[in-house]
Amino acid sequence: MRALAWGSSPAILAAVAVLTAASAFAFEVPADEKEKLRACEKDICEIILKKAASGADLACALSKTWAKDAIKQGIEAKSIDWSLGDARCGVDLSVKREILLKALSEPTYQLVIPEHQISCAVEREGEVTDIKLTLAPKLEFAAGKAVSASLGIGNIEAPSVLKSAIWTVAKLEETFGLFQGQLVSEINEFMLEKCQKRYGP
Repeated sequence: MRALAWGSSPAILAAVAVLTAASAFAFEVPADEKEKLRACEKDICEIILKKAASGADLACALSKTWAKDAIKQGIEAKSIDWSLGDARCGVDLSVKREILLKALSEPTYQLVIPEHQISCAVEREGEVTDIKLTLAPKLEFAAGKAVSASLGIGNIEAPSVLKSAIWTVAKLEETFGLFQGQLVSEINEFMLEKCQKRYGP
């Protein structure tokens, strides 16, 4: 479920990887960004560890800032160039507790995350460019572990050159599972190791 907690991986940002010029300034990380990420992580881990049917659904207002170098390191291994600068994305995450518990308890289960709008600000040609896209991830689970994942990129609002590049990456992901292995590995590591280590008894 690391993808639900936004995590530190720039995998989602790979959807906006394009060949354009980088800017020369850096985004400042908001003072409360880490605190909000950790609070959401804790909420997810409590659902995973306690498996209590009663309780609040998962709801987190999140943002994550990535430095240019971190993005490049994360996606260039996939033969996708990132020549933009830093980036920040935000989402109002909302997932029903019931479907999270089913993914953890049923022999097989397709966890379909309702469509969410992702709002990003990306450094480009010395200025900040806004990008909005919708994601509706689908995660296949077997025996409580993720076995496949797709981002489900939908509507994209961006300058035409960026929109075209995002669609290209989206189709590569849809056809070849470009980031599937990375997402599945991170989700399982988060669920099976990090939650227990950080929030277990």
